[in-house]
Amino acid sequence: MNDDHGHALLTDFGRSKKIGASGYATCLMAGSTAHMAPELFPLEELEFEEMDKLFSKETDVYSLAMVFFEVLTGEAPFGRPPKPDWQLVPMITKGKRPQYNAQIKQQVHGNIWSIMERCWLHEPADRPTAADVEAWLAKYEKRGQ
Repeated sequence: MNDDHGHALLTDFGRSKKIGASGYATCLMAGSTAHMAPELFPLEELEFEEMDKLFSKETDVYSLAMVFFEVLTGEAPFGRPPKPDWQLVPMITKGKRPQYNAQIKQQVHGNIWSIMERCWLHEPADRPTAADVEAWLAKYEKRGQ
């Protein structure tokens, strides 16, 4: 879906919840494991209501950077064929993230990669906001990077 200026719009807010006067975050445990933030895989079993509280703007920023990775490289975040969840969950919770290798360097500018790495930081509080990401991308767009 595009807006009147041809810009892509995010859709599918069916798994969203209102988290304040000006925002939404994803809820319900569903989706692509490879795109999910590490804090969405708690060590202990939680009730559904408790699981719902794990979703936040920070988990969405993490996922957004995984989507950036896939769009910019044409690859799944942890390679193709996609790994099964039982392999992905321990990798993600132990801090494994996509690597900036020689092939990726040909596809993704270092400044953009740096933004994605910040979005993938293990601690949610250390991640940038969506507004920060938007501002950084706009800055690099003006520079033509």
